[in-house]
Amino acid sequence: MKICLFDSGIGVIPFIKSIIKRKKNNEYYIIFDQEHFPYGNKSDEELLTILKYNLNKIEKLNIDLLLICCNTISYIYLKYKPSTTFVVKTILQINLKKEKPLLATPFLSNKINGISGNNLAYLIENNQIKEIILLLKNIKQNEFVLGCTHYLIIKSIFDQYQFITYALVDELIDQIEKESNEMIFYSNEKSLLKKFFFNIRISDQKY
Repeated sequence: MKICLFDSGIGVIPFIKSIIKRKKNNEYYIIFDQEHFPYGNKSDEELLTILKYNLNKIEKLNIDLLLICCNTISYIYLKYKPSTTFVVKTILQINLKKEKPLLATPFLSNKINGISGNNLAYLIENNQIKEIILLLKNIKQNEFVLGCTHYLIIKSIFDQYQFITYALVDELIDQIEKESNEMIFYSNEKSLLKKFFFNIRISDQKY
């Protein structure tokens, strides 16, 4: 089975970890859309253009399943439902079923009446720990779903400051069937993927 994981940046990393932990052996195409990062401060129109641009590239991969890991772009997909030749599943559909408030990007928090994480995704992407902690101290609510994939990367910091958080990555990955004897990854940012994972097979084949 050929599966693509699509995110605006390093927020896709927890999903890859879940795939490896669950031994979901398949071919995986990882798209880090750093060209358009961050998504959370853009308009509907900009995000729809970004989504269509990436879907056009993904169509050429002849995949079976697309997992949209980014909650913000998930919202745009679910709103406009652009046609594809492959099955699409989004993390947002799972997160909303939790029936807890979402801590999300400014764009998404406005759409779903969630809690705004302001520029937290940008701070995480750039590893600005002091600024991250200052931002977290200003969050008034203490229980929520992590509604941006980047937030999952600092879940230990949320825990340290006694937030009750939910990260539903495994629930999305559990929907994948294991259909191969081995696991192989392709990526548009191989050096970035290798930075986080040393013991997985990353193909040198370009796509």
